[in-house]
Amino acid sequence: MTASTGLQSLRAAGRDIAFRIDGEAGLPWLVAAHSLAASHRMWDPQVAALSRHHRVLRYDLSGHGASAAPDAAEGTLGRFAADLIALMDALGIDRAAFLGLSLGGAIGLELALAQPRRITRLACCCARADASPDYIEAWRMRTAVVREKGVSAVAGPTLERWFTAPFRAAPEAAATLGLAREMILGTSVAGYAHAAAALQTATCLPRLGQLAIPVLYVSGSEDTAIPPPVMADLQARTPGSRHEVLQDAAHLCNLEQPARFNALVGAWFGTDS
Repeated sequence: MTASTGLQSLRAAGRDIAFRIDGEAGLPWLVAAHSLAASHRMWDPQVAALSRHHRVLRYDLSGHGASAAPDAAEGTLGRFAADLIALMDALGIDRAAFLGLSLGGAIGLELALAQPRRITRLACCCARADASPDYIEAWRMRTAVVREKGVSAVAGPTLERWFTAPFRAAPEAAATLGLAREMILGTSVAGYAHAAAALQTATCLPRLGQLAIPVLYVSGSEDTAIPPPVMADLQARTPGSRHEVLQDAAHLCNLEQPARFNALVGAWFGTDS
């Protein structure tokens, strides 16, 4: 049976960060970072597969899940990367493979560029490496709604971006949709605003050529938030990288197509990351 610590919390980077570790001691580390308005539970369908060959660290971003709210209204990707380094240091993790989706993927790119020695291999899913004016305006509008009406006001539109219409209509998707809604509603207003501000600071695009680690980019074929051509551009700028598209999946492709996602990232990380 896979060893698990259960949900824990420690103080790092000046705040309490909730985390969970799965996998046997002595295995190589793999860190998984979730999207905005989610939590470490976003990776529930992946843990059993990944923890066979890795010690998997999942954590809640500031103001998400069980982690404390941020101490600043305006977040940056650099701050999120520094938070993770502080958590890794507190846990004695020197180097790790990295799996991130959306905001988590953007954090992975920022971290791999800022501290390349700490990341051995990266899977960046459904993420941007820049912030266009339209992208910035969309997040400013969503944040304004959340500040005025709370996160429940954006739950419906968020689920529509996260999953395809056929998936949302399928009876067997009820548990996944329930988890997704629970994660959204478990995000604090401060956490949402902090993370949305961080996404607007993405500036990695012109620096992707500096990446010297293996990078896999993953898209959902039906992702309207980060369409496959956006990820294809990241791949074209990253030496030696790959880009894979999961069919019949939108933004949270790991939840909509877990079996295919697990096979893809499992093969990418292998047994010796």
